[in-house]
Amino acid sequence: MLPSQRVLVNLFILMALVLISVDSRAQTPSSQPGKPNSPARVTSQQSVVVDAHLTPEEIEDGQINDIYEPIYKIQEQRDYQKAIEEYRSLVIPMAERSKFAGPRKKFLYLAYSDIGNCEIALGQFKEAEEMYQKTFEYLPASPGVGDSENAVMLRFVGVARMRQQRWKDAEEPLQKAISVSDDQIILAGKLKEDFMRKALTNDYRESQDITLNVLAVVYSREQRYFEALNLLERARNSGEANRGQWKSYFNSYRGCCGECHLVATFRDLKLKDVSPCCIREQHLQR
Repeated sequence: MLPSQRVLVNLFILMALVLISVDSRAQTPSSQPGKPNSPARVTSQQSVVVDAHLTPEEIEDGQINDIYEPIYKIQEQRDYQKAIEEYRSLVIPMAERSKFAGPRKKFLYLAYSDIGNCEIALGQFKEAEEMYQKTFEYLPASPGVGDSENAVMLRFVGVARMRQQRWKDAEEPLQKAISVSDDQIILAGKLKEDFMRKALTNDYRESQDITLNVLAVVYSREQRYFEALNLLERARNSGEANRGQWKSYFNSYRGCCGECHLVATFRDLKLKDVSPCCIREQHLQR
């Protein structure tokens, strides 16, 4: 590759690293944990009336959420080891005892993905990879139009492998994440309701753009510069096609997480930290 071409690739890769550094688990949803299917907290005088309108599954969901929320706040305060211990000792056992598949799968997914995020922050990248892999036991085998988590978790598996310098191993989950996003973009484009069609299509494109940037970094570390540049151009073109949404997306992620940072130079592009530490997926708000 000519020196001028190498500089061009490095410029694009630097832009990609900026995006990766702010990648978070709040890919399209809010950056704060939602209260999934959980009713507003009420006084004891109101509880009998309110509970009469809730199904047993909704009541159990709220009970597990009451345990989960304080532990997530511990994680937000960066006491990662304590958060890991409490996810394992409180949330996971309670979710496993759930009588209903919905709350059980949701909170086991949350607990294992949050443990993975804590382990990434602690530099325990192999352990984080294992936790991210564990989440697939609680996600749909064939993601539907509303299932954004599969592609995101595949990306996080790839990032965990990158942090272990396993560049070749990182390719497979990242490529699969891109493929999953392709399928979901097609499904979203077939929705009849105009607002949902546009919103979901843009959300999935933005998620895919992050993965394209991450895979471009992998290719650049393998000195596959033209392939890296092609991926970055694909992501850029997607962003230009949805300029308003892309600008809003980038602004919403900029500074999202203070612990996500990186060191990159034109001579030696190096990930110092890629920490998916603020993730709140769309299904939390269901």
